Amino acid sequence: MVELGRFKHGERVFDGERQADVVVERSGGVTTDRGGASGQRWDYGDLVVLCPAEPNQIVEVTLTSAGPKFCHRPPSSLGPHRAMVSVPRGNQIVTALPRISYVISKPLERIDPNEAMGALMGCVTAITFYEGGTADPESSAAMAHEGYTTLGAAITVWEGGTMTLPTLWHNGRAITASEPLGWAVPAAEYIAEVSAWTPLGPGDLVLIGGEEGAARIRPGDHMECRCAPLRPAAVNIGLRGSA
Repeated sequence: MVELGRFKHGERVFDGERQADVVVERSGGVTTDRGGASGQRWDYGDLVVLCPAEPNQIVEVTLTSAGPKFCHRPPSSLGPHRAMVSVPRGNQIVTALPRISYVISKPLERIDPNEAMGALMGCVTAITFYEGGTADPESSAAMAHEGYTTLGAAITVWEGGTMTLPTLWHNGRAITASEPLGWAVPAAEYIAEVSAWTPLGPGDLVLIGGEEGAARIRPGDHMECRCAPLRPAAVNIGLRGSA
C-alpha cells in the first residue's frame, strides 16, 4: 500500500510518502496524481504529523434509518492525528463517531457511480465529534468550527478492495456496533450523490459512517478509529480553556 501524508520538520512543511519508519519527500502535492518522490528522506520519528489533506470542502454522510443525510463540516474543523481535542466545561454531552474519509483527486459534479472510485486519491480514517449526543448536523455547528474532525496520519492510496467497518476505540476498548443501515451500498453511490448535491474538488473529503458505535467522551480520554487496512486516527481529549 502507498501511504501519503503532510509533515513538518522545523519550519519546513512538505508532502511525503511513508515507507515504514522513513518518509520520502514528494513533490506536486498529496492529493494530486502529479506528485513524485523528490529523493529527500526523513526519519518518521523526527517529524510532526500534520493533517494529510487540506480540503476546501468537507461533506459528512451519516447513514440513518431514514436514509443518508448530508452536511458540510468546515475545513477549520480538521485536526491532525494525535492532536488534543478540547471539550466544553460543564455538563454538555460530547460524543465521538468513527468515519472513513474518501479523498477526492479531481473535480466532480454529478458524476456517475461507475466513475466515482476512479476519482479518488485514497482513504483515511476519521473521528467526528458532536455536542448534544447525536450525529445531528445542526448540533455539531459549534464544535465543527473548533477542530473537531480528526484525520488519521496518512492517506492510503485507493487500489480497490474492501475495508472493515470503522470501529471506535475508547480508552483501549472497542465499542462494538451493528453495521449501519446502508453500509452495504458501495461508497461510489454515496460519492456520486454528494457530487450531485455539491460540486467537489481535489483534496475535498467525503466522510461516511453511521450513527452506531458512538462514545460519550470526557477530559483524559483517548480515542481511536480503526479500519483495516488503513492507519488509525487517534486523539486525546482535554478540557477547553485549561492551561
